[in-house]
Amino acid sequence: MCRWSSVGLDAEDSDIHETTIFGHKAIISHKDDMHQIFFDDGTYTYDLSGNCDYKTIKKMAISVMKQFK
Repeated sequence: MCRWSSVGLDAEDSDIHETTIFGHKAIISHKDDMHQIFFDDGTYTYDLSGNCDYKTIKKMAISVMKQFK
């Protein structure tokens, strides 16, 4: 069975850019004091968000990916 998921991203007045984590595309959004990162590991899709800085949220995403490598 194939399941699709969708994620909403508030792009109005947001700073959005792409990066990669272990070769997988990740989308990072920054608005006000919040950072949000969407990424996948080839099987699952993740959405992390918080009022931490960009470096911290990317380290969190890398930590999640390491758990499944």
